[in-house]
Amino acid sequence: MKSTPERRIDAADERAAESRYRKALERKQHPVKYQGPRNTQWTGTGRPHLAPHAQGELVGRVALRGVHPLIDAGDFYIGERYVEEDGLHVYSWAAPVACAFFRGTNHHALCESTVAVRTFLRRDGVIAQVVEEALVDGVTDPFSRRELSIPAAPRKVTLPRPAPDAPVQRSSEATASKTPAVGRNVPAPVSEGQPTALRRSPSPARAHLRAESALRERLAAPRSSRLEAVLSTLQPDQYDLVSRPGNEPLLVQGHPGTGKTIIAIHRAAFLVDTERRENRVRKLLLVGPTREYADHVSGLLGSLVTDPHSVEVTSVDDLIQRIRGVSTELSGPLCRDYRDADVHLMLLAQDARRRLQRRGVLPPGRREAAAAVYEALRTNGDTQGVITSDREWSSYLTTQLPAYDRAHGYRVLQGLLAACAWALSPPPDLRGFDHVIVDEAQDVLPLQWALLDNLLEEPSWTVLGDMNQRRNDWAFHSWTHIADHLGCLDEAGKPPVVVVERGYRSTGPIMRFAGLLLPRHERTVESLQADGPEPVVVRVAQTVLQEEVVTTATSLLGRHTAGTVAVITVDPRGARERFAHQGWKCRGQRCERGGQAVRVLHPESARGLEFDAVVVVEPADFPINLGRNGLLYTSLTRANRELAVVHSKRLPDGLAGRR
Repeated sequence: MKSTPERRIDAADERAAESRYRKALERKQHPVKYQGPRNTQWTGTGRPHLAPHAQGELVGRVALRGVHPLIDAGDFYIGERYVEEDGLHVYSWAAPVACAFFRGTNHHALCESTVAVRTFLRRDGVIAQVVEEALVDGVTDPFSRRELSIPAAPRKVTLPRPAPDAPVQRSSEATASKTPAVGRNVPAPVSEGQPTALRRSPSPARAHLRAESALRERLAAPRSSRLEAVLSTLQPDQYDLVSRPGNEPLLVQGHPGTGKTIIAIHRAAFLVDTERRENRVRKLLLVGPTREYADHVSGLLGSLVTDPHSVEVTSVDDLIQRIRGVSTELSGPLCRDYRDADVHLMLLAQDARRRLQRRGVLPPGRREAAAAVYEALRTNGDTQGVITSDREWSSYLTTQLPAYDRAHGYRVLQGLLAACAWALSPPPDLRGFDHVIVDEAQDVLPLQWALLDNLLEEPSWTVLGDMNQRRNDWAFHSWTHIADHLGCLDEAGKPPVVVVERGYRSTGPIMRFAGLLLPRHERTVESLQADGPEPVVVRVAQTVLQEEVVTTATSLLGRHTAGTVAVITVDPRGARERFAHQGWKCRGQRCERGGQAVRVLHPESARGLEFDAVVVVEPADFPINLGRNGLLYTSLTRANRELAVVHSKRLPDGLAGRR
């Protein structure tokens, strides 16, 4: 299919159409009609109902080759909700017909009749510009419904259809029981030279870009503190992943900035959309790495979801504390050795609970009972019998665990404490999830995976991450290990992973600089923002390190007045103290002065976030796991436009020898 160059169209008519759309939504009181061909209309039972929605934005418009009998119209809009009124045809972005707009590969019958599309660009909530793309030659004025000018005998547009995926079967071990298998669940690292059997999305050089000028304009725009709507520029390869059925496992590997979080958010909204006819997910959980991540994505997700009660967003730590039924500040390392994160702790907690129940000494209250289970583990039973006779586990329980009243704030013990609480009963508000989406999955520990698995009655997963960004030695080392644990290896024993390689966030110079930390064969990301300033590396004496950090951040603020700037350092307290010493008012992670603001973050808190410009401080102090600088790599790639590195010590290998 050949595309003609894009052209900009006056937005006045489309703004008027959006005004009609919003008024129609306000008047709309009847149940939703099925959004599809008339010959597959519903029988009238089991229809979902619209959630109240006050805004009503149009995303784009599709022109067809004449009036199509399936919709009795020659063109239609894509918006947030379905409306058909007085010649205005609007279909939800989650409806099957939306494929004609997003140009995915799972085609609808209308795709072959599509001759042009319009994409709407918004400014301050209003349609400001319209980008029109013709998809066939010889079409003039495609959106004039009454005077549609089309060649007398247009050639048939044949869209390629993907080969059907092989069915995914859950392993017998995983389907037999929800109880995790006994044993050590930290497999040996995968060799760097081991070939990867992953399905890759089309390379950026070959894959079609939809509304390319609009996309590039959005990428170049200043970043805000929260993610902004990107539905109008969602790309075909992203849409294909977003719109996959929820009952099929989806694992996505991608370098930083390849749109994994965008895919996660839109997939969550797509799966729970109240206007979907089939395979709708009723209750979904989106799990991210940090509380900052959850806050970062919640605004965009809220603007897409029809029923706000159908989706919950949380971080791994917050979820673990919800299972425990407590909320407390955590300190200390994430893990000390494999046993802190091993799923065998789930079995030990269940054995301890059963032992206390049989003896009739389990307290009635949930917190008191959880404390009793923990104490039984800590002593490995009593004079009437031990919980485990394994010497290694017995030593761990009796020598590594403090008393219960001291264990609450230790991060390393949160998984075990949650396992003790879960052995009693799952919290009522964590029951009934139909699908779980895990972003930044490379950092989830085996015991945390086991707890997540117990949230689902049936396995239904979307998992996204990047193994190059792993921050600890005790998480799973490969997608094969994750897929095996979740029971979604295919018939050949391969993980059903799709690799996305097109970079959206960071410029080419930033990705090339950060990529020096990776093995050569893994530097595969291709940035749409090919050009940009080269990263600046400043070496100073240790005595003036923090002063240079403030100077560099202030300089970046001067060039990104409408955007966001962050300082990422393993010593955020020291950086904030220097900002305060120079007249900045610091509260939490935010330092302000004269109307300007800088976020000062620990690398752990920066995961999943993005900024126009970033200052990374003292890379040598960033922790290394399994010989890789996962946390440093993540921090370097938080920048969209500019990156500065300020250091006093020798740079890590790779960065030190950059050319």
